[in-house]
Amino acid sequence: MKAKKLIVFIIGGYLLAAALISAYYGYEHVYFVQTDDAKVAVDLAVARAPIAGHITDLKIRENETVVKDDILAVVEGSPAPNQPKLRAPVFVPSSGQVLRLDAREGEAVTAGQPLVAVADREAAYVEARFEEVDSSRIRVGQTVDVKLDGAAGRVFPGIVSSINRNTEQITWPIISLTPAQQHPKEDQLLNVKIEVPGAPLIPGTGASVKIRVKE
Repeated sequence: MKAKKLIVFIIGGYLLAAALISAYYGYEHVYFVQTDDAKVAVDLAVARAPIAGHITDLKIRENETVVKDDILAVVEGSPAPNQPKLRAPVFVPSSGQVLRLDAREGEAVTAGQPLVAVADREAAYVEARFEEVDSSRIRVGQTVDVKLDGAAGRVFPGIVSSINRNTEQITWPIISLTPAQQHPKEDQLLNVKIEVPGAPLIPGTGASVKIRVKE
């Protein structure tokens, strides 16, 4: 008799646990969408060589803070063959920090060659990619829990600030035991921009996000 009660108790506990787990995942599915396909990003402003020639008077270094329209270097050269040499200044495209510098004193450059990338790190944000099936549930202004790899996995509150409806297509193979039956599956991904005020955002580091899509 005791054994029968024990079996009933075990089965009842299993069914209760299964029901609780099912209810939890059902709740998560209804009220949230989430992804680990996210990273900290920042918009870059790029300065390019105005003419072909050689770099002179280089005034900045990588990681230095700069101000928009300052002169970062001069390119000495000609806008076209057999034309007089000019000294064309290269202006800082935006205020912020020099994240990449591809210019060296005396180096030869071509017209239009990227020389420096500047970004305002205070304007960094999290960019997350979601499958298109979730796009109809995501709205600007929804609240987000953002877990940052660059902050030891701490979670910060964020908000959806924009959604890029121009989807990105990726293709990946489906593994099958029969090679002849393999077909590529195409996923449509959309990019969601998330502002995370006050968080220590480090461009290029990973993140995971959880958007509340229903109150």
